Amino acid sequence: MRETYDFLSLPLLVRPNSVVPVGDRTDRPDYDYSEDVTLKIFQLENGRHIRVVIPTLAGNVETIFDVQRDGDVIHIKRQGAPKAWKVLLVNISSIESNEAVERTPEGMLILPENAAEVVETRIPS
Repeated sequence: MRETYDFLSLPLLVRPNSVVPVGDRTDRPDYDYSEDVTLKIFQLENGRHIRVVIPTLAGNVETIFDVQRDGDVIHIKRQGAPKAWKVLLVNISSIESNEAVERTPEGMLILPENAAEVVETRIPS
């Protein structure tokens, strides 16, 4: 069996406890990676801490995200220049958050206001 995929539709298998940063641009490979980045969080287990480093084009550190789950609360802290970012909780169908939230086919999308430095959200049991 053969299947053909373009770059944007290729299936991606991701392990639990992964945070995958996904850029907002698809028209070129060199852009500001930390601007409008979406952190896709996959099955984060209680007690897990994951650090995501977003580089500049020169390879220096631009932004650091620390993602941690404590019980039913996910804490996300951003360090770096104030830029827009989002969080997608993959395969999660409801959350409680003080930030703007959208339901998407992939899961719940959190839209932090004004490039917030800290986001906390609760996943109801």
